[in-house]
Amino acid sequence: MAANAKEFYDESVRRLSPKERLRLAAMILQELTDSAKTIQVSDNWSEQDLQELTAFALSHSENPHEQEKENP
Repeated sequence: MAANAKEFYDESVRRLSPKERLRLAAMILQELTDSAKTIQVSDNWSEQDLQELTAFALSHSENPHEQEKENP
């Protein structure tokens, strides 16, 4: 059994005719479209979301009190 999508594609899908590959792609996209209809979207942020956003923002912010390494 293939360990990832690339291996699966190389071992199985690539051997199909172009017509069958297109049919397979259409089936996959249809299933994804159908499953996307059941996803509930919310503008509410959980406490976990806010903590992760804060941590990200702090880790990527500049410290105005830190001297630049190029200008001693």
